[in-house]
Amino acid sequence: MARGDASSDKTTYTLEFDATQMEPQLENIFLSQGGSIGAAQARGLTDFAVTGSAQAQVHKLADEFCTRVRIPLPANAVSPCADDASKIVIDSRCKVLLCTSRGGVAINGTLVDSVSGQAAVYLHGLLSTAATGNAPIPLTYANWRAHSAVVTASGARIVDQSGRQPGIAFKTDAARDASTKNAETLISSYADSAWSLRSPPPELPGLRYPESEFLTKAICKVPTGINDSGFDFAHNVVMQKAPYSMKTIDAIFKNSISGELGFYEEKMKTFMNDTSAPGRRAADNAHIISNALSTAVNQLVSYRADGRTAISPTGAIAQAAESWLRQAPRSNGMQADDCDGTAISVMSLVRAVVNATPAERTAYPHVNAARNVIYPHYQCGVAVVGATSAEASKNVGNLNGSQPAAQVLAGHATAVMLPTMNLLRALDKGTKRARALADGTAAPTIDAKEAATLAEARLRSFYADDVIGQLPDAERGELLAWKTAQSALVGMPSFSCEGTTPAIARLYESPANENAYKEALKTNEQTTKAALKIGATVGRSIKSLHVGGQNVDSPHRFYHDFVEITFGRDTPLWSTSTADLGHAATQIVLTPDESVPDAVLSRAGVTPRALYEEAFSAVPLVSVNAQNKAIMDHASELADHNCMPSRGTVTRLTAFQDKNLGASMDALANLHDHFRESSEPVEGTDVANIVYVLSVNSLVNNPNSVAHFCNKVKKTASFCMVDCLDVPGLLLLPNDEEGGKQVTVDVVMKV
Repeated sequence: MARGDASSDKTTYTLEFDATQMEPQLENIFLSQGGSIGAAQARGLTDFAVTGSAQAQVHKLADEFCTRVRIPLPANAVSPCADDASKIVIDSRCKVLLCTSRGGVAINGTLVDSVSGQAAVYLHGLLSTAATGNAPIPLTYANWRAHSAVVTASGARIVDQSGRQPGIAFKTDAARDASTKNAETLISSYADSAWSLRSPPPELPGLRYPESEFLTKAICKVPTGINDSGFDFAHNVVMQKAPYSMKTIDAIFKNSISGELGFYEEKMKTFMNDTSAPGRRAADNAHIISNALSTAVNQLVSYRADGRTAISPTGAIAQAAESWLRQAPRSNGMQADDCDGTAISVMSLVRAVVNATPAERTAYPHVNAARNVIYPHYQCGVAVVGATSAEASKNVGNLNGSQPAAQVLAGHATAVMLPTMNLLRALDKGTKRARALADGTAAPTIDAKEAATLAEARLRSFYADDVIGQLPDAERGELLAWKTAQSALVGMPSFSCEGTTPAIARLYESPANENAYKEALKTNEQTTKAALKIGATVGRSIKSLHVGGQNVDSPHRFYHDFVEITFGRDTPLWSTSTADLGHAATQIVLTPDESVPDAVLSRAGVTPRALYEEAFSAVPLVSVNAQNKAIMDHASELADHNCMPSRGTVTRLTAFQDKNLGASMDALANLHDHFRESSEPVEGTDVANIVYVLSVNSLVNNPNSVAHFCNKVKKTASFCMVDCLDVPGLLLLPNDEEGGKQVTVDVVMKV
């Protein structure tokens, strides 16, 4: 075999080009002409990858000089050419992926990274420009067609490890292309079906949400998507992989669960004992895991509304544009995202523990505990919600509760933990209530026999023999058949895992539980007063949102209605057995239970109380048969390879960031020491206990803001305790030491 032969197992190939990036001088324009704080952005890093890359390559590009970009080609992307040993063969649909970010400001006033533009171009198209000069690649933000930046690639070439350029033959796959073309047709019909159910013409039946007619999400705009169409199924977008090692995830859950339990050792022992195996006993701790997830994600991701800065004649302006990102986060702990992004971050952590291998569950006890709480009795999805504002802290300073129900609601997304049997019972009710209105009749869409078969198939998809075999004896028998399962595991509540502000996961507290209800109201009032007393700071307080609203029936201060829930395509609802019946689904629409059991479905959206108390029905947004499911799955798997991967490394701090982190930790240590010697009890009816979390990016990028927060607490609190917990694998200091932290500040004060 000749040296450098393309068929050599040891030969590796790299795409090379020189790149510049044209972008407005955002920081200079903002500093000279001003604008809202949301419009303050500065050029950040740009990521590069190719189809199938395991990790992205990252560079700081400029417009006045070139940067050499080198992207290793995945080994399975290159094959030897049978006709010419000097050539390599590459798939004709291989793409070069780009993503650029900007520095910006999150809602808590901290400096963050924010995605500002994405692009995907065919590799063969990029290489064809090498002989003619430069290839300008415009980057856009979701479906906002204006260019956020333009990367110019020049001299694109593929070289081996010795710098030699092989010949390249691009191959096509007719069968694959035909299948993905069918999938593109299906994504169009899928969107049409969803729209016809949720927003049909006035004369036709459907599940309308009157408060916000267009509040639905079936497909998302992405750089590549199904058959390179630029559109993808929402159930693919929510399947983001957590960008952390299992060791890091275990630490995140350990720290967050410990915080939920007040750092009491005995409570932690009890929790770990209760969650040592799956079953109802473990699942009854779902409120702890849901609360912990909200706290953790708010420490790891800061909220910033979707959109980017644009330049107008009068200066920099912030413009909103929805973007459900189908890619890994760019920088662990440093990135900001909107409600959908934080919800997907919650879901990525849940998916990580649920899919943990037996070896990982043995090695990481807190991963095992979280998994047993969730699996198999809870399902996590991303809910589309009608809410009182775009994010959960905007109206909570209003002691009179949420805004009037007559207001125009904002679209919102949050992660939800829905009990498996609640979901199955709701779907069964929805199946029986669904009607096909034709020729003036209202016959059931599915007859009783088919409905029973479907309910059985769904049950077995969630509770297969190997799943039931892991459960306690008392739970096994009742889950073997729908006849007994439909009355099993009752009384399990649903929870939210809010990502835009740390919040208690409970959705409803019944006034019938008089003591608990009054205590919740009192706590809500006192913590709200305490937060107002401390004032606006970089700290985010954990909030009680489930009481104090104006709607007496469902007094949540933020969530008005849960409208739809999207699960990943690995949900048992998308199983082969349900597809064989023509009813595979990944998205469900929630509809209220009616006083008449067989009332025809007509409305989407259920209150937090209804979701909590299982007073709702559910129907698939779109149902899919086995043939179409196979086509969609194949195209989705191909689209997975065209998503920008993570940077594949732990975020390493610069010397400046290291100094900032040290200053933040010093301020927090000083705050803790300030109150440590206090032995005077703080008691009484006018005493509030409020817990704050500080995001990782605040600690690293905003030490002055952290110091300001600490000073405000010193001036207003009667007592305070600071917990700074280590998170290995989250951040690396310049000297290679671990720098990751999760920080909570427990404040007691008289109000």
